[in-house]
Amino acid sequence: IIISGSRTDAASLFLAIVSFELFLLHADNLLQKKNIIIIFILGVVFIFSMSILRDYRSNGQIEYRDVIEFFIKQDYLSPSLNTLAAIREEYIFPEKVIKSNISYSLIMQNVPYLQEELGNHIIAGSTSRQKSMAMYALTEGYIFAGFFGVIYNGIVFSIFPLFWRLFARSNSLHFNAFFIGLFCSQVLNLARGQSSYFIKDLYLLFLLPLIIFYICAGMKLLR
Repeated sequence: IIISGSRTDAASLFLAIVSFELFLLHADNLLQKKNIIIIFILGVVFIFSMSILRDYRSNGQIEYRDVIEFFIKQDYLSPSLNTLAAIREEYIFPEKVIKSNISYSLIMQNVPYLQEELGNHIIAGSTSRQKSMAMYALTEGYIFAGFFGVIYNGIVFSIFPLFWRLFARSNSLHFNAFFIGLFCSQVLNLARGQSSYFIKDLYLLFLLPLIIFYICAGMKLLR
C-alpha cells in the first residue's frame, strides 16, 4: 500500500483496524481514557506520516508557507473545490445522477462517474476514469436537486448506513466488530465517491463474509 503511494487505501486500513478494536473494547467495557489517548496519538502520527508520503511522491514540489496551508493543501481540498464549482456553474442534472448510480450499482458498466462528467464540464478534457479531482458524495445531492439536495443527502446518507448497520446486529460479537471495521474501511471511498457504492459494496464486499460466518459459526441476525 505504502510503496504504491495510495494514501486512501492506507487510511482505510487504519480506520478499519481502529474501529474494530474500539468496538471490541466498548463491548467488553474496557474502553478507558488511556485507550482513547493512545488511539488519538496513533491517529496524529498516521496523518503526519501520510503527509510525508505525499511530499515524497511530489518530489518536493509542494511547498507550505505556514501550518494552516499545510492542513489545507491535502487530498480533501480538490473535491471541495469541485463542490463549489458545481454550485457556481449551477450544474444540476438529476437524470445523470439516476443513470450513473443505477449503472454503478452493477458492474462492468461503461458509464462515466459523476465526478468525471463534472470535471470535464468545468475544464474540458481534464478528467478521465483514471485521473480526476475527485468529488465529495454530498455533491451528488446538489447535482440531483440543487440546494434542495440537502434533503436528498439527508435521506440517502442516513438510510443506507442504517441498512448496512443491520448486518452487524448478530449474535457473534467478533463478526459485528469485523463488519463495523469493514464498513469503516469504506467510509473514505464513499465520501469521495457516490451513493452507488452503498449497493455495489453490499454484494462485492459484505455478502461473502456474511455467508462464511453463517456457515462456520452458525450466526443469526438479531430481530
